[in-house]
Amino acid sequence: MTSEAAVAADHARLNETPKSNPAPDSDGRRYCRHCRELRAISAFPAGPRRYICKAHLYERFTLPAKLRVQADDKRRVLSKLWARCSTDARALGQTRIQLAQREIAEILNCKGIDLAFAVVPADASRMLSRDNVAVVVNEARRDLISAHRKGGVHMYLAALEAWRAADSRHQQCTAA
Repeated sequence: MTSEAAVAADHARLNETPKSNPAPDSDGRRYCRHCRELRAISAFPAGPRRYICKAHLYERFTLPAKLRVQADDKRRVLSKLWARCSTDARALGQTRIQLAQREIAEILNCKGIDLAFAVVPADASRMLSRDNVAVVVNEARRDLISAHRKGGVHMYLAALEAWRAADSRHQQCTAA
């Protein structure tokens, strides 16, 4: 099949499925363009009306993106560090963090991007952000989270200060 024939086939396929004036959902079912069948509305993502079911959205968009991240060592480590920051924020009673993966890379630039380090809030009562960040080793991270569980923000801050005083390798990392 030549490239012109392939383009013509793609245009024909795209013209088969209406993009404007969507058909109403009948009997709690919607047409999936990839399955080419009617599926239950629960099989589609919430939000704006889409005509690709969750399974095909995962196959076409989420899975390839995950594979691209896993293929690059630096992006894989940054992804794990960001996920760890998000998990720690929930453990500290916060709903989200205000750091992107590129900001975590900038913060860890002087120590090297490695899973041996963790990015935690300097003040557990405030959201993790560029202005409220401390870089610690993983053992200290576990101690800080358990201190927060036992005694709240005051024990967290005391444990962080104790770790900073005891760790001779501790240096302030300033992002450029």
